[in-house]
Amino acid sequence: MDGEHLRILIVEDHADTADVLAAFLHRLGYRVTTAMCHAEATRLCEAERFDLLIADVVLPDGDGLHLLQVLRDVRPGARGIVLSAHHRPETIARAERIGFDDYLIKPAGIERIVEAIKHSANRISLPCDDDGSSAGLHA
Repeated sequence: MDGEHLRILIVEDHADTADVLAAFLHRLGYRVTTAMCHAEATRLCEAERFDLLIADVVLPDGDGLHLLQVLRDVRPGARGIVLSAHHRPETIARAERIGFDDYLIKPAGIERIVEAIKHSANRISLPCDDDGSSAGLHA
């Protein structure tokens, strides 16, 4: 899959985890931005266009599950993946109700993360550019 047009926002409060995941995905051709907290992620969602959110559940200043709605308020076709050590059944069920495509439990292998990204990317409906062509990946 060509990921050059897929914009990913990773929200992870553990800097090393965020940096390693972002670097790996960048090497695979994805355009990746990271945020360390809910407030920073919210600012980024309002300032930039992201197609996919990869979010931890427990952030120092809020609930990572809420961020998918924040992103969808400005980018209705956006998709989401949870990547968290927090895996109570009620939290997983809540993420599903909110509309996350996948719930990965840390430590998740990079192959599984990439598989989840590809699955979500196939479900993204990207808006058309001014010339009527589709921007980025096709659903």
